[in-house]
Amino acid sequence: MTEELSAKGINFQRIGGLVDDASDTKNDAGNWIDWQQYAATINRAKICLSSQTQPDRLQIKGKIFDFLACGTFCLTDNNPELRTFIPDNCLAYYDNQEDCLTQIVSHLENEDGRNEIARAGRQWIQDTYDYKDFWQNILVVTLGTQDQLAQLPGIEDAYQNFKDNQDIVVRLQSAVINQLSQLVNSGRRINRLPVRAEGSYQGFNILSVDERYTIVCDHLDIDFIEIDGELFAVTPESGLTKLVEQEVTMGPQSRIIQLNSVEQAKQAIDIITG
Repeated sequence: MTEELSAKGINFQRIGGLVDDASDTKNDAGNWIDWQQYAATINRAKICLSSQTQPDRLQIKGKIFDFLACGTFCLTDNNPELRTFIPDNCLAYYDNQEDCLTQIVSHLENEDGRNEIARAGRQWIQDTYDYKDFWQNILVVTLGTQDQLAQLPGIEDAYQNFKDNQDIVVRLQSAVINQLSQLVNSGRRINRLPVRAEGSYQGFNILSVDERYTIVCDHLDIDFIEIDGELFAVTPESGLTKLVEQEVTMGPQSRIIQLNSVEQAKQAIDIITG
């Protein structure tokens, strides 16, 4: 990334962090900066980047909220979890490294558009997570003049969704354990397959399973097993499901598609989202 941007005359720096990539143990943060320097660095930047720590684990990175609070434009990986909490007009998203480079150049050339997104992000975080309102609500509830705390957007919906589906998930997990136990006792060949994330595209995840299968899915809470040479997905919401090449497997809240390549996966996603 640094070399590609430098070739275009763009200065790219990685500042701060909890670990030092140059260290053999990676335990010491030799390039750590204090919070005052951190805020000043964000304020000086035209674009702040965010990406996943691990490619196969979705996270909502805390630094994104720091960028928004400073009013600095944030370009982040296309993370469906993040879209649940933050309005689309507050951030810009990229799908892969090539798209990230393209968008950096484009947003640097479009100062008005970049500043509009940055202002929207700062306004949203001030309206939603203002510390004065937060502590005022805590005191009001503590003093008994209000029944409950104000609800944060996204969090309550996610929790309610979990509560609504908890019994179903528990039953399905029990059913999956029983299915797998029966399969093991029957002597059938069962292998749990390794999974590598290939990235995300338009909010969908693209996975490589055992270097043989390409999978498109809504979320990453999935295991893949092979039973007598046939591919199955194991999810909390749908249990054990056989996958058929180029057919969409639907769950209550997810879609899984088995394909042959990343390019074919992107074509399928374009059809779904088109």
